[in-house]
Amino acid sequence: GPLAPLITRDCTLPLLTVLYASREGGVAARVAQEPPVVTVADRLQEVSQDRSGPFIAALSKDPSARQSFLQALGGAEATCDFTDGIRMTLQDGRVVHIRPSGNAPELRLYVEAQDPEDAQTLLTEGLALLRQNF
Repeated sequence: GPLAPLITRDCTLPLLTVLYASREGGVAARVAQEPPVVTVADRLQEVSQDRSGPFIAALSKDPSARQSFLQALGGAEATCDFTDGIRMTLQDGRVVHIRPSGNAPELRLYVEAQDPEDAQTLLTEGLALLRQNF
């Protein structure tokens, strides 16, 4: 059932979710079922939501703006999710997720790729592209 808001729910719920999902076969067996993915993240500091909000809104509302942004990263959009900022899955499976921080004047960038080198390259190039806008 639903949990009442907890101070530590952001760190507790992912752990509980993994434990629940792995109730048959253990955590290692559950992890082995997942595709290999490397996730890395970083942020631009001193970017308030007043500044990042219009940028994220523009990407959210304008497919051609997303296309230009992703082309600069060497990719093309396959799907997009607007639940928490903007999470763009590229046609090659990589992911670029941009969102404002909820507790600091920061614009966060999360990326996923199949190997550590690709993930780091995407993160570095993504941050450089974001810096051009801020």
